[in-house]
This record gives sequence, C-alpha cells and structure tokens, in this order.
Amino acid sequence: MQRRASAVERDREHARVMASRSRNENSASLRAKRMNKELLQVPDRILNLAMAALAQANTHAVFQDPGNEHWLAMSVLNTAHAGELFLKAIIANEHPLLIFKDIFSLDDNKADELSIQSLLTRGRTHDFEKLPQVLWATTGIRIPNPNCYERLRKARNAIQHFCLPDDDDLRKLSLEYIYTIIDPLIAQRFGLYAIDYHDDHNVGYDYVVACLLRWEFRFSVPDNFSVTEIDIAEETVEATAAYRSWLQDELRRIGKAALLDGRRK
Repeated sequence: MQRRASAVERDREHARVMASRSRNENSASLRAKRMNKELLQVPDRILNLAMAALAQANTHAVFQDPGNEHWLAMSVLNTAHAGELFLKAIIANEHPLLIFKDIFSLDDNKADELSIQSLLTRGRTHDFEKLPQVLWATTGIRIPNPNCYERLRKARNAIQHFCLPDDDDLRKLSLEYIYTIIDPLIAQRFGLYAIDYHDDHNVGYDYVVACLLRWEFRFSVPDNFSVTEIDIAEETVEATAAYRSWLQDELRRIGKAALLDGRRK
C-alpha cells in the first residue's frame, strides 16, 4: 500500500508539473502574440550590446600597457555598462516593458502599437542602482555578491561624475564584479561564459584566465576549455588549497585535469 501510495503521489506531482509547464508555455505564447515583432527583439538587442561591453571590460581590466593608464577607469565604466545591460536583458526576457520605469509615459495616444522608436524617444529605463531589486521582483533572482555591486556602483559614479578614486584597486574590482556577478548570471540564463568575451582575438582567453588564476577568482569553465599560451600549473603555484581544489574539480569535470600537471590540452 505504501509503494502504491508513493507511486500515486509521484503521478500527481508529475501531472502538476506538466500542467504548470503547459500554463507557462501557453502564457509565453500568448504574450508573444500580443507583442509586436519589434518588442520581441528588445532582449536580443540588449544582449548583443552587453556582450560587446563585456569584451571591452575584460580587456581593460586584464591588459595594461604604458600609455593605457586610462584603461583602469574604463574597466570600471565598461564593467558597469555590461552589468547593467545583462541585467536588463534578463529582465526583458520576462517582458520587454519591465525594464522601463513608467510604461504609461510610453503611450502618445496616437500610435496603434509600441515601436522601438517610441521606446527610444519616450522610454526611461530603471537606474543602475535599482536593477538588483527589479531583477528580484521580476525573476526571483537575487543579485550575487551585492557588496561588490555597491562598491563598483560607487566607483562608477565617482569616475563618471567626478574623478578617479584613489584607494581602490580598480582592475581587481572590475574583475570581481565580472566573475562573481555577471559570469554566474549569464552562464545560468544564457549559457554564456564571461572569459569568451575580450578584444584580444589572437590568443583566445589565455591571459584573461591567467589574471583570474593569479587573483583566485572562480569563473564558469566551458566544456571545451583550452589554453595554449599559459601554464595553469605555474599560474597557480601560490594559490590556496581551496582554490586549487575548486579548479581541480572543474578541470576533472571537463576531462582536462592534466592542465594542473603542466600538460596543455
């Protein structure tokens, strides 16, 4: 009787899950029918801009050469820009109009339907400061590492409106934001890996990874992970046991454990 009752409960739970999934799919389909094609393009448009901003943010945070000292400030600005756009892309996937402060202002009482041009001329999106709350309210997702989010927000404001902060390690702050906030979110929501986005296309993400290893930042590791310009074993000689353990587990997961032994694949 116990086994039969358990089987019945499983069947009921499966039926509930399928019914809920069907309702969600029907709701998404109905939502798509109600929106014009231009509105449906909004999340992808934002996402494409976000990936471009991330490529610049990674580059400015990782690569430093004489004459490029201004990249310190630009790394913060581009990191904040990338974070803002990725958060808006996630929110817009729920519904494009959720990224706007006041949807009533979008209606000019003349057009039959909203257009991209109307959004550009009349729409005001949520401020960077409020996006974590909007993200939670619309998706149920809490922003990872809110302390870092706030520190980068303040640094961004100082650089954008006043001057370069004196005390902060801006490169490290930018990378912390990218790899503790942006990276886990885009891996979960879009299947994207932050290390893939940079402007040095000759050597792949090798030097991005080297920088992360030296500062012991964890990052999303793609299944096809490969480096040819750096030696992971050398880069992690002074790493803590906890970080090496995490890295070893990730490399084993994708069948690349040999990289920690100094063998490149």
